[in-house]
Amino acid sequence: MKVLIIPSWYPSKENPVSGIFFKEQAKALSEYIDVAVLNLNVSIKNIFPQENVEKVNNLTTFTYKKLNIFPKIGKLKRFLIKYYTLEVFKKIVKVFGTPDIIHAHVTYPAGYMALILKERYGIPIVITEHATFFEKIYAENKRIVQKIFNSTDYYVAVGNNLKRQLKKYGRAQCEVVPNFINFEKFQGLRTTTSRFKSDKFNYINISLMTEKKGIDILLKALHKIVYNNGHKDVFLHLIGDGPRKNEYERLAENLKLTNYCKFYGLLSNDEIPSILSSCDALIISSRIETFGVVGIEAMAVGLPVIATICGGPEDYVKDFNGILVEKENVDELAKGMLYVKNNYSKYNSKMIKKYAYENFSKEAVSKKLIKIYEKLK
Repeated sequence: MKVLIIPSWYPSKENPVSGIFFKEQAKALSEYIDVAVLNLNVSIKNIFPQENVEKVNNLTTFTYKKLNIFPKIGKLKRFLIKYYTLEVFKKIVKVFGTPDIIHAHVTYPAGYMALILKERYGIPIVITEHATFFEKIYAENKRIVQKIFNSTDYYVAVGNNLKRQLKKYGRAQCEVVPNFINFEKFQGLRTTTSRFKSDKFNYINISLMTEKKGIDILLKALHKIVYNNGHKDVFLHLIGDGPRKNEYERLAENLKLTNYCKFYGLLSNDEIPSILSSCDALIISSRIETFGVVGIEAMAVGLPVIATICGGPEDYVKDFNGILVEKENVDELAKGMLYVKNNYSKYNSKMIKKYAYENFSKEAVSKKLIKIYEKLK
């Protein structure tokens, strides 16, 4: 079986993290079937068009950088996307062959590119929606999105909240297939020893430092735990960078938390498993999430997860592996953090790991997607 994957964005030298999950999923699927990736970047920055083809085992990546001469005129930009999509697809077929299935990630622009190819060649299309900003996509491209909804053979959402959004805007059929992680990176890491002080209960938050991640709420909850509830034996490790990092560092100072938290900045993906395994619980304090893959990474090393009800974690945080709390609520987040600390013995690390692997391993998710492809072939 041949599947062409079209991501809406993809890792590059300039931004190696952007779209990393799309790349990892393509690599995982290529262990079972032949996969090609159409990475088409249409931008005003691409003054000098570039083309590149890279093949690794069963995964072939076609990267095309094309100039967008109409950056502020939506209709004309869509014309360019259509023109470039049809142009590069002919080149892909010469190397990869005609795909049996086209799988696009995010309704627009990738879903639009898939629609163009279906209309021209009759190839079945699958679209996975990931975007926390789907409502914005719909508002800006309502007519196109409705056309995509009506023509797509199979829709997938990474979480139930996103599935409900798609249904609200008119897509009836939609199956939830979650994101996955590579469990190999997390094997054998959880030990009884820690790189951090053993007399502290170590919380960890891993996120982009933006407003939607709720770091301000988290810091205020930590202040409440330390100064209102008298729990001096806690420490919060904050991993990540972003536009609000300096603001949050100042907030931590103002809240007198410099002895109770540390900002690490951005760490590499290879460093995450080790630091997670050295902590006691993960906190997701977000205002909105479509999934929250870091929660699965924490469970992969056996950590319980304290998460806000923000659209994503509700799909995988259960009583046996963590606790859900109201979002944007300092008191409730503080209570949840203390509950996990005070009842830590109830969380079975092996059970948490087992649940994560059975539901969110690359093997489990890849098999679900291949079953969908086989239905449509």
